[in-house]
Amino acid sequence: MEKCTGKSAGYISKIFQDEMGMRPIAYIRKEKLDYAIHALELTDFSVSAISDLLSFPSTSAFIKYFKEEYGCTPLEYKNRI
Repeated sequence: MEKCTGKSAGYISKIFQDEMGMRPIAYIRKEKLDYAIHALELTDFSVSAISDLLSFPSTSAFIKYFKEEYGCTPLEYKNRI
C-alpha cells in the first residue's frame, strides 16, 4: 500500500477507523455478514458453502461471527425464513 499512496498501512487503517468508526477488517467482516444474510435468504447454499464463498477462515469462524452479529447461527436464521 505504501508504494501506491506513500502512506503506511497503519496510517491508512487509522484514517479509516477515524472516518468509519471501525477497523478495516471489522468493516469487511460486517459487509461479508450482510452478504451472507442475502445468500441465506435467496439461495439453497449450505452454511459451509457460504462460508467458503465469503472466504471466512473456517465454517466455525463464520458461525461465531454470524452469531455475534445477529444473535443466532446461520442455520437458525435460515430455518426462520
